[in-house]
Amino acid sequence: MKKVLLGVALATAGFVGQANAATVYADSIVSFDQNGTVASLDRSDPEAVKGPADGIFYSLGIGGNLVLDFGAGVRVATPGLVSEVTFKLAGYFERMSIFVSNSLVFSDPAVATISNQTAGLPGGVALTFASDPFRYVKLVDFSTSGVARDGFDLDSISFTEVPVPASGLLMGAALFGLGAMRRRNKKA
Repeated sequence: MKKVLLGVALATAGFVGQANAATVYADSIVSFDQNGTVASLDRSDPEAVKGPADGIFYSLGIGGNLVLDFGAGVRVATPGLVSEVTFKLAGYFERMSIFVSNSLVFSDPAVATISNQTAGLPGGVALTFASDPFRYVKLVDFSTSGVARDGFDLDSISFTEVPVPASGLLMGAALFGLGAMRRRNKKA
């Protein structure tokens, strides 16, 4: 009976978390700097990063950076997804570091480092990192410079968020199941 109650509690908690998970994209652009890199106009609009991957992208610039605002603090369930456009080209490596913060002060180390060899479309690459809730994301290019290079080509970045109420329901369902198991043990 213990296993049945525990299974029901965990299944309910998992269902509650999944039902309330939402994909979150950047609300606004805080700042951007292509670090003097000359990129064509169709690669120079940071607004292209907002929303799901669509093949329209922003080049960070060699050594450039982009700071995004995701609105209220993001509470990450599945950390996220990054989509890059120019991927898996032989000898053409682009890399960026990702920093997160609840203020506009970012500190080392980066929570993730992504390369165009893994973050290509379709689908992109999943980000995996542990973090306190955050609002801002800073992306910093550290690609190798070269002729006709313009840095990491970012199409989209998103996070899967579990809102606080869903987290509370998840915890409540788990505690209910454990309480039921404990009462069962006392009766036996």
